[in-house]
Amino acid sequence: MIISNDHIDYFLTATKDKCFENPIIDLSDNEELINNLFSVNEDSRLLSIAYINLFCDLILKKTKLIDSSTPDNQNLLRKLITYLSEHYTENITLKEFANIMNMNEKYLSSTIHSLTNTNFRTLLAQYRIKHACDMMHRLEEHSITDIAYMSGFSSISSFNRIFKQQTGYSPTEYQKRIVNC
Repeated sequence: MIISNDHIDYFLTATKDKCFENPIIDLSDNEELINNLFSVNEDSRLLSIAYINLFCDLILKKTKLIDSSTPDNQNLLRKLITYLSEHYTENITLKEFANIMNMNEKYLSSTIHSLTNTNFRTLLAQYRIKHACDMMHRLEEHSITDIAYMSGFSSISSFNRIFKQQTGYSPTEYQKRIVNC
């Protein structure tokens, strides 16, 4: 099925001056679409456009768009996501991010919560667990302990607890059921 290229314009128009209610979207149940999106032959422009349209539609179905109350909030959200994606393997804190942003820690915390419906620590954990899951798929020779530390966790017990909270599986169960199936 080929979808008109106009839909990409619609996606860009629909998301302009808005932010996602939850900017971290779990797409693990749509791995086939994502794999197809990245494996399309360069000569298949129409197929690429179709997958991009499906991907945009998927994003809009997975989260709501909310009005950014101010351009500063959208900028803050962008900086937060960039900071987390670049530093999630490090021992980072909300206080450090507040210092970088030159903001009061409590105000920053409440702003992050209002923009994302979650807190800094949970967002950080989501990045780390996503990284751990990716590593389990790519690096079968590494132990779960190695993966936990390479993902930014300082203890195995916190890794195991948070992993189970976010995926529904212990790391060992995830590796047996999801990765090695």
